Amino acid sequence: MIYVIVHEIIPEIHSRAFANEATAGLTAGLVVMMFLDVTLG
Repeated sequence: MIYVIVHEIIPEIHSRAFANEATAGLTAGLVVMMFLDVTLG
């Protein structure tokens, strides 16, 4: 999953406007996903 995000989604986001906001959103989503995995797992 992380490979797909790094290889496919992030380069596509940086080719468009609002790259910093989109990267911050992806990072926040990854942090939330990891938190839920640790908490509920």
